[in-house]
Amino acid sequence: MLSLLPVFISAGFWQLDRAEYKQQQKALFNAAKSQPAKPLVAKLPTYARVKVTGTAQPKLWWIQNQLHEGMVGMAVMQAIETKEAGIVFVLVGWLPTKSLEKPMDLQALTGQIDLEGVIYPLVDNPWIDATRERPDTQMISALDYKILAALVDGEVYPHVIRLRDPIDSRLMSVLPEPQWAIEKHHGYAFQWFSFAVLSLVLWAFYSVKREKLL
Repeated sequence: MLSLLPVFISAGFWQLDRAEYKQQQKALFNAAKSQPAKPLVAKLPTYARVKVTGTAQPKLWWIQNQLHEGMVGMAVMQAIETKEAGIVFVLVGWLPTKSLEKPMDLQALTGQIDLEGVIYPLVDNPWIDATRERPDTQMISALDYKILAALVDGEVYPHVIRLRDPIDSRLMSVLPEPQWAIEKHHGYAFQWFSFAVLSLVLWAFYSVKREKLL
């Protein structure tokens, strides 16, 4: 039991680190609400309001299983080539799955464009295999950097931009406040530290008991 003590303590501090990180992200999110939009450059904080200027690539992608207000749907995405930040993927709107029973004749943005949106983080899931995605299809499985980088030739901006105004009136804007779950991380940390304390108590109990038997 005592051999697991370092594992319990490490897991507890990892949860505290995650809680602190999400607290910092929440502060960035709240602070960015009152800030004016800035031109997009390579290094800007997450959740900053930005203006994206560049050339639109004439193709739309659909990201599956995207939740919005408790509903499952698909986000619509397009790539924009910029001078300052490379190729930037922009979420141009969202639709519930039930609206996709009929084909959508959405028109991609074309030519030189100026857009305003918000920087959101991408998923970085080590279990996602980008090679299983088909670049010739419009459907992709997740907003993961490895997948997006495989879709285009060139340097990809490491975040996604969510538009404030969708490109089509049939689409919904998706600028959600992330689920921070800071209290959950504190709860998990307390759980792991409790396991550590329990392992010490049990070790001490059985050590004393063993000495009495000798």
